[in-house]
Amino acid sequence: MFTIDHLGIAVKSLAAAKSIYETLGLPISSEETVEHEKVKLVMVPVGESRLELLEATSDDSTIAKFIAKRGEGLHHVCLRVPDLSAAVAKLKQDNVRLVSEDIRRRDVADEKTPDIAFALHAVLETALQRMRSGWYH
Repeated sequence: MFTIDHLGIAVKSLAAAKSIYETLGLPISSEETVEHEKVKLVMVPVGESRLELLEATSDDSTIAKFIAKRGEGLHHVCLRVPDLSAAVAKLKQDNVRLVSEDIRRRDVADEKTPDIAFALHAVLETALQRMRSGWYH
């Protein structure tokens, strides 16, 4: 079954963005820095999905460039898929533009999650296959 795993939201200030969700009483994961992506992030569980708040740690990061061009807001939609390899094969078969040809292993919250990025309707989409259940810490 395909579901929305998370919505990635680019923010200028993680602290300011977190405070809004804390005011609403939503739980927030501990802050994490992903060095190779030059980003700090937190996850905010909302129902069966999550919001991933992303703040750039460098002016040359993907998130900093996104905010400079488009402002804060929706950066990507991540779909949870039951079989990532099969989903990638189908995307390739249908000539969907992939950001990368390779499935990568994303290390977030001590979880090595395979994912791949693709472009659809002017929104960056990612697909991932969760290796274990539960939210990021």
